[in-house]
Amino acid sequence: MDFYNQAARAIDLVDQRRGSLKSIVFNLSSKHFNNRCSPNEANPSSLKNKTRQISDGKRLLKVVAETLRFRQVIGSILEKIDILKIEKRSFGSRKHSSSNSKSHNTNFGSAKSLVLVLVHDQLFSPRGISLAKVHKIRQAVERHSAVLRLELSRLMIKQGAQQVSDLVKQEPPHQINKDFIDQSTEDSANLGSIRWLRVNTIKWSIQEAFNWLSQEGWTETGCNEFFKGKLNAGKYFCQDIHLHCLLAFPSSALILSSFSPYLNGRLIAQDKASCMPPQLLLGNIDLSSLNTEIQIIDATAAPGNKTTMLSAMVGSRGKVWAFEKDPDRYRTLKKMISRAGCTNVECVLADFLAVKHNDLRFNNVSHILVDPSCSGSGISNRLDHLSVESAEQKDQKRIEVLSRFQTTILSHALRFPSVLQVAYSTCSIWDEENEEVVLRVLKKPEMSQMGWSLKDIDLSFPDGIRWKRNGNHISGMEDSFIKRMARFDPLLDNTIGFFAVVFERTSIKPEACRPEDFSQSAAAKLSCEPFHKNRQKIGTARKIKKNLHKKNNPE
Repeated sequence: MDFYNQAARAIDLVDQRRGSLKSIVFNLSSKHFNNRCSPNEANPSSLKNKTRQISDGKRLLKVVAETLRFRQVIGSILEKIDILKIEKRSFGSRKHSSSNSKSHNTNFGSAKSLVLVLVHDQLFSPRGISLAKVHKIRQAVERHSAVLRLELSRLMIKQGAQQVSDLVKQEPPHQINKDFIDQSTEDSANLGSIRWLRVNTIKWSIQEAFNWLSQEGWTETGCNEFFKGKLNAGKYFCQDIHLHCLLAFPSSALILSSFSPYLNGRLIAQDKASCMPPQLLLGNIDLSSLNTEIQIIDATAAPGNKTTMLSAMVGSRGKVWAFEKDPDRYRTLKKMISRAGCTNVECVLADFLAVKHNDLRFNNVSHILVDPSCSGSGISNRLDHLSVESAEQKDQKRIEVLSRFQTTILSHALRFPSVLQVAYSTCSIWDEENEEVVLRVLKKPEMSQMGWSLKDIDLSFPDGIRWKRNGNHISGMEDSFIKRMARFDPLLDNTIGFFAVVFERTSIKPEACRPEDFSQSAAAKLSCEPFHKNRQKIGTARKIKKNLHKKNNPE
């Protein structure tokens, strides 16, 4: 029964737009798998158990996706025979029958969604309902099996359908990948013909990756040939021109559940667009020139793909603070950090918005990555056309709420005194969550006073390489700013729909060099220089502050 509970819960979460179908199913499956593992089970993260978890997830994903595909058909049948009402004794223990109930028990789906899944299996699954014959829930549905099939036949006759599949409205092609991948809403989206894998340079050099792939029969090819489909399907890959650590593979030739570099963390499945915020943030920094370590905050870190990329980029010369407020997603983040072999990441179970700007732990943070909750409208495999409301309909009220939140968290990041660069990104296609958020923040007088502007994104790529797709033109936004934003088009870039920009100030204002309660000291007289030159002076300012305090407050 646990399987059907998970399936019903997944349908509820899809209806609530809580993420992509795939990420929702993975989170539920992962949580259930971990709860099922006994404390004494040896190495629950072993290859055997990982494969088992992937298998469970694939089965759940298939059933949920198929149930949603036949949803209208099942709904029409249930209008004729209301099983939920007739069998209220069997389903009565489920008090929360609405999929939108906020008080919903997180271990169970709504009764309405449960009936959908059960009727789907009863009518369309070759093996029927996968419960014991004596189970009361199975019996409750099977009691009406004859009527259900009769109504299905009537519906087929009415619509002139020769087979069951003719009843299903033909949707735009959406491919459910054969491999069930440990990724988030934003990063589980790359399900087309291209699979992006990032070389995790913490565990593997790019050359080592190339050598291993060659030994396994893979052939490197040029990106033009690869993306234009000039090659026959086979074991080919190419190295991305913007991010040299990123490799593109044909999905048809790659089975992640048995691909050892992916399973052991040497390769990380991450969409190219998702790799861009870390690249835009750190791509032009010469770490060897820094006198002290570089400290970065990942404000909304789970599941950890961007976090691990930041970690790999700074290596032993830096530290990454990874924030996640949701306990379940925090556990996912911790697993990802461990799997990637990151030793310079400190995970924090907390809301980034609750962090005070004068918190001494973050006095030396110079870079922040903000990738907040968004509509997810750029994720091509969300399968939102299967939910109650079509994804084609823009939910304006929801977009406005998200836009306000995005403005709040971005503004919060820009107020940290020592920070010089903040990357902002979303997997949304809507201007309200992208360019309009940027414009709203830039227009704030305080941001202008603090010296914030936008970074030239082309500086973050190898010499001569440029990103061609910029921001959308909106009222009030200067063209020079539009050119400093990056957009990603699924059809043209082989990525998810995405937006990224970096806020930058080349110097720190005097008042930003101190905590908020520090008003008069020699630190206020500091000249403001680029952070790698100014970092040593800021440290000197803190020593001066301490000496002044002793002088003015003798013991």
